[in-house]
Amino acid sequence: MKEFTWTGKKEGIVVRGSLESESLDDAITILKGRGIEVEELVENDQRPTSAIQSDAEHDIDDSTSAGAGRHQVFEHRITVPRTNALAVISLVVSLLGVIVTWFIPIITQIAAIICGHIARSQIEKSNGNQTGSGMALAGLIISYLVLIVGLLILIILGATIAEFAAEM
Repeated sequence: MKEFTWTGKKEGIVVRGSLESESLDDAITILKGRGIEVEELVENDQRPTSAIQSDAEHDIDDSTSAGAGRHQVFEHRITVPRTNALAVISLVVSLLGVIVTWFIPIITQIAAIICGHIARSQIEKSNGNQTGSGMALAGLIISYLVLIVGLLILIILGATIAEFAAEM
């Protein structure tokens, strides 16, 4: 068994790890089977056979092993997830709609709702490459609440004006 260190991409995320394999071709086959596009694969200095056997007997985790305890693949993310811009826009526009345009909240709140729903959809589809779902959700909640309160105020105001007009 030889030990290899590798770098590659999995679903657009740069990952790095190590694995033990019989040959270079076998290592490439294992990584491709896991959906990893190999960019770099380096053979490490070989450890004594007894160390490899003791690892195989004691430390194999079935969730990460590839094939009957023969190979062990470790991988980790090395790219940092980015915050979705539409999530930030949704939160900021919804708050601005509350503070600045309280008398005409409809336009800003609808824009915040659209941005919030698009942001949450993009974040869900990004496989962990984007964050900000909480900001988008906060923007959606604020926007929906402001629209509901605004509509209730309009209804109450309309009923009050109609009542005064009827008395005259």
